[in-house]
Amino acid sequence: MDTNIIKYDIGTPHSFVYHPVNAAGTPETQTKTITYYQGRLFFNRDGAAGHETDMEVSFVSFDLPQQARQIFERNKMVSHPRVLRAWFSTFDHSIKKHIVCFDRFSGFLPDSRPTWFETPMSSSIPGLPNEELQREVRDLAMAVEHIQRKGVSHSSLHQLSSYVWCHDDIKIINVDDYRYDFWDDLDPSSTEKQWIGRKDHHLKLFGKGLEYHILKTEGDWAERTSFLKCFNINVEIDRHLKVVYTHPFLMKERKNIMQIFADAHHALSLNLMKEYDY
Repeated sequence: MDTNIIKYDIGTPHSFVYHPVNAAGTPETQTKTITYYQGRLFFNRDGAAGHETDMEVSFVSFDLPQQARQIFERNKMVSHPRVLRAWFSTFDHSIKKHIVCFDRFSGFLPDSRPTWFETPMSSSIPGLPNEELQREVRDLAMAVEHIQRKGVSHSSLHQLSSYVWCHDDIKIINVDDYRYDFWDDLDPSSTEKQWIGRKDHHLKLFGKGLEYHILKTEGDWAERTSFLKCFNINVEIDRHLKVVYTHPFLMKERKNIMQIFADAHHALSLNLMKEYDY
């Protein structure tokens, strides 16, 4: 724990109940519950004793100590604006649970949604998401790329439990998967293949998270369908996410948009994305 932290107040409990989904998007029958607390963190301002200040934070509880510790370590190590910052993990005697302290979030994805999230399609450019949603998807894709470059992957990017609202921004929470250096004792060629396979799998899970939760729609949305195909193309994994966040679906300008879509569709169908100069 940061030596400047004096104490914390765990605050009031809240429950988020959700149906986990499998990789095909089918909800499981049994629900899961995440308990989180809206509290405060007290610390010495500028590192000086006697100059106490405080801030609003959120605490998430866990049954297992290793789970809380691992999530804290992974989130701290990743350090990205779209990954919710973790402050510390500890055992809280008042609730008899292991907790991780995060920056304050207002709720998980179905909760506290801003207006632009309720009406995802742009009112000025038919077929595209509104500008706020475009920004969210681009930034999240860059965050997933950053997570992977840190040698970490996230095994639950298709679940609602992986996304929270923080000042009307969607942030990723509970980064929990293996680091690359855990496999140092394995055969190098085998390790590399396993890591590439894991990154590709988790990238596809991120695509499912967009499809099921962030770009969810009840009606037909052809441009969305075309965009989501990006997560199934066969290109080098290190270029894959850049293909995603530079896709025409996430462009602000309408100029030549239909021609760009036509070119992208042609390249996808022929598996020639390598010829794009990204």
